[in-house]
Amino acid sequence: MRHLSTSTDTRVKISGTLVTLALMIIIGTLFYHQILRYRFFAEQSESNRIRIQPVIPKRGLIFDRNMEVLSDNRLSFTVSLVPFERVKNVTVPRLSKLLGIDSSEVEKRARANFVSRYMPTPIKRGLGIDTVSILEEQGPYYPGITYSAESVRRYPDSISAESFLGHVGEVSQDEINSEKKKEYRLGSLIGKSGIEKKYDLLLRGLEGTKYIEVSAKGQIVGPYEDNQEIPAIPG
Repeated sequence: MRHLSTSTDTRVKISGTLVTLALMIIIGTLFYHQILRYRFFAEQSESNRIRIQPVIPKRGLIFDRNMEVLSDNRLSFTVSLVPFERVKNVTVPRLSKLLGIDSSEVEKRARANFVSRYMPTPIKRGLGIDTVSILEEQGPYYPGITYSAESVRRYPDSISAESFLGHVGEVSQDEINSEKKKEYRLGSLIGKSGIEKKYDLLLRGLEGTKYIEVSAKGQIVGPYEDNQEIPAIPG
């Protein structure tokens, strides 16, 4: 009987030890995943952000009756802010310094051109390769900031372009609200006067759309596979 009691006590102790070890492993695993790995999983859950990027078409050329070009395009860059990706007290001050404009002006332009939390809001146009190079090299330092290439109108120096060709500028909210401009979005470039305005629908083409997956740090992961890119149609 004494031998049986001793054997039973031993099995109980071994079972208790195994249960204790199992509980320690479970608790340790939970601690690791819930505490130590929290930041990692938080980043993973935020990593599937989708940026809706407009694809700007090249504006159509204007010719005279002898097929001489009166208006063509040159390459330029536009820096935009993506509302969903901006970081409070970080994005706007850094963008302000980069572009050389006040933070209040950045906020004003962001509100004026806002379309969607996921769509880039144009802040400044007509920028050169120097600014783009900084964003390329220091992308993580500028969360929520992106850039795109655009065609900017160019007119010959030999003629007074404004007199009949007109000019191009950003569409206003009043113009969007009008019956003829409902297909435009804030930040779009349209003909404001002259031939540019009269034949705007033909000259501007149709914007496309591409869907880009970005990380929690704003770095581009690649095209979003679930949404197919819609190509732009040039004017």
